[in-house]
Amino acid sequence: MDDDVGKRLQVRASDTERQLISKIAETELLTEQLKDTNDQIAPIKAQVRESELLLAQANAKVQAKEQIGEQFWAYLDKIAATSTAPQAGK
Repeated sequence: MDDDVGKRLQVRASDTERQLISKIAETELLTEQLKDTNDQIAPIKAQVRESELLLAQANAKVQAKEQIGEQFWAYLDKIAATSTAPQAGK
């Protein structure tokens, strides 16, 4: 009976070892695939970073132009207000 238990444990250990070897091989394959994928998308990541920088620069320009526009309209309003103020007093 002890012999049966020993054989079953050996079989179970062998099965576990085969499964472990299989999982290690699968993990190594997936790791290599992940590395290859990362290598392939590296240029795309660089393009995205560059696009984000260009977008940030464009947004800054738009904000600056909007601010200049607001200041210009405020200046025109001020000129209009001062040019009509003396006429109102006449």
